Amino acid sequence: MAEIRLDGLLRAILDTAEKNRRRNSPAAKAARSARSAKAAETRRVRLAELRKTEEWIEARIPDGPVCNAMDIVMDAQEVFCVRPPHRSGRHEDVDGTTWDVLEEEFEDMLNMTITVLKTLLDDPSDSPVLYVSRDEDTGEPVRLDVWDDAYALYADVVVRKHELVDALGGPDHPNRVTDDALEHLLQDYQETVDGIVAKES
Repeated sequence: MAEIRLDGLLRAILDTAEKNRRRNSPAAKAARSARSAKAAETRRVRLAELRKTEEWIEARIPDGPVCNAMDIVMDAQEVFCVRPPHRSGRHEDVDGTTWDVLEEEFEDMLNMTITVLKTLLDDPSDSPVLYVSRDEDTGEPVRLDVWDDAYALYADVVVRKHELVDALGGPDHPNRVTDDALEHLLQDYQETVDGIVAKES
């Protein structure tokens, strides 16, 4: 019985030694090296393709406000327009999917609201302004947007953030900004918007 166990142990040792010999042979090492090199090259190519795709997407998204109109395409997938605010042409998402512009999309986009003023107040940039954005091709007024003062046309600016803060009592005003306080300002700012739009008529 002891001889059988010893024989089995010896065969196991010899099998292990043979496996190690084959594993460490020059041919096996070369094969492993080739597989590793192939895997590394595959990862490199995939990363390069991913970077290229990301750069392509970033190049398609303009600086500043985008249209952001939404549509639903096949398989109930939501797509969003990445063109600057516009009324002409077609909507287009980052992948190049396009869809029609509908005139009813713009019915309320030049209306002054409490939400619009809150967007200006909440903007974290140094000098945000509320302004009338225009179609990049026709120059036609499209909607109210918030962007940095340096990039908005002076004639299209409705109100600057610091001006709105002052109109609400200044940065040290003890009361929290309320909807009622903002509502009292809507008519004056809407008249400013209407004046900007009227210049195009």
